[in-house]
Amino acid sequence: MTVEGTGLEGVVVKLTGVSEAETTTAATGAYSFTGLRAGVYTVEISGFDDEDIGFSATTSVAELTVGATEELDFQATYMRVSAIMGQVTGWLESRSACRAWTGTSRSAPTAAVSSASRTFARASTRSRFRATTPTSTAST
Repeated sequence: MTVEGTGLEGVVVKLTGVSEAETTTAATGAYSFTGLRAGVYTVEISGFDDEDIGFSATTSVAELTVGATEELDFQATYMRVSAIMGQVTGWLESRSACRAWTGTSRSAPTAAVSSASRTFARASTRSRFRATTPTSTAST
C-alpha cells in the first residue's frame, strides 16, 4: 500500500470471504494474510486520513486457487488543496474625501477601485473605509 510511491503504515486491512482476518500495514505499506483456503476473498482498507489521502479504490476482490498467491496493491495520492485569503482595512486621511464619498446618504456607497489586484473599497459614514481583495483559491 503506497501513497505516491511511499509505504503507508498503520492502515487497517480487513479480509472477508471463506475466512476472515484483520491486520495493519507495516512501515513499508506491506500486509499479508497467510494460510488461507482456496476461494473468493474481499480485501478492504480503512483507518487512513481520507481528507489528505485519496485511493482510487478501497476494496478489491481476489479468487485464490490451491497453492496460489495473489497480490493486491492499493495505491493513493495526496490530495493537496491550498488557499490564499486576506483582508485589508484602514482609515481615510481626509474628512472632506469621506464626505464626498458618503454624501448625505445614511448607507455608505461602494466604490470600485481599479487596480491589478482588483481591490474594492467601501466607505462608512464615520470616515472609515474597508478595502477587500476577492478571495482566491488555488489547487496544486
